[in-house]
Amino acid sequence: MNSQTAPSFIPLVQALAEGKTIQFLKPIRGWTDIKDVEFCQARDRYRVKPEPSEPREIWVNEYAGGLAAAWHPSKKQALDSSSSSMVKVICFREVLPETETP
Repeated sequence: MNSQTAPSFIPLVQALAEGKTIQFLKPIRGWTDIKDVEFCQARDRYRVKPEPSEPREIWVNEYAGGLAAAWHPSKKQALDSSSSSMVKVICFREVLPETETP
């Protein structure tokens, strides 16, 4: 880090002061949590660890023969949209990737 690159590190230093985790981009392993941050590499090799998010869900109406016709943001909307008692409502939930730890 030098006087020209120092301003770009300010958000990282602020996040570190707030107790957030800083990650370093390793060539093969990807983003890795680091405990003792020295900021001796280029700025684009560091980031604040993203906050975990909730997995998304969609609800799909499946009709006879396995035909999946429409998706809905809730089970209630999926049930309300179907005029047939022959419908099966299926929930699809996003699988979030594991984050790497040292």
